[in-house]
Amino acid sequence: MACIDKRHLPHYNDLALMDNLHPRKLAPESGIYKCQTCGHETVAFKGHPLPPEHAFKHDDGMPTLWCLVASAQQVHPDL
Repeated sequence: MACIDKRHLPHYNDLALMDNLHPRKLAPESGIYKCQTCGHETVAFKGHPLPPEHAFKHDDGMPTLWCLVASAQQVHPDL
């Protein structure tokens, strides 16, 4: 699965904010994030930290870098 087509997130001025996100960085959007090194996917909520580096060790020593692949749509903004 490729990274999300950022044209579906018009409220973002700097679309590069969705790619190459480091572990523990605060998620810019709620949704599914994929490790660009190994392909592991996880769910993160907007404003909460992405999983830490030690959560997904790679055999080849490559770093964990997250990419938003599916943004969650908020149905009820008051919730």
